[in-house]
Amino acid sequence: MAAVTTAILAAGALGYGVYSGEQQKKAQKQALRDQEVATREASARAASQMRQAQMQERKANQKLADMVSLLGARGGPLQASTLLSRQPKASANGNTTTLLGE
Repeated sequence: MAAVTTAILAAGALGYGVYSGEQQKKAQKQALRDQEVATREASARAASQMRQAQMQERKANQKLADMVSLLGARGGPLQASTLLSRQPKASANGNTTTLLGE
């Protein structure tokens, strides 16, 4: 009788162990799926933020002055004049002046 009781208890423990192992296996699979979903969502958010940053950078760059065209193709002296300046005049000694009012 004791042997039968021991066998029944052992079978019950084995059955519970198998059931518990299957439950853990299911939980691990679900955790892996959840992690994969979270990784995809994070990647999508990062890509979206990068696109937004690039758009904002392009928009900001459109507002900047085009210094290459202002300085000339070779980066030489400023080719354009403003309302406050004018083209230099040659003086008698060959020097040029750009003072306002002259």
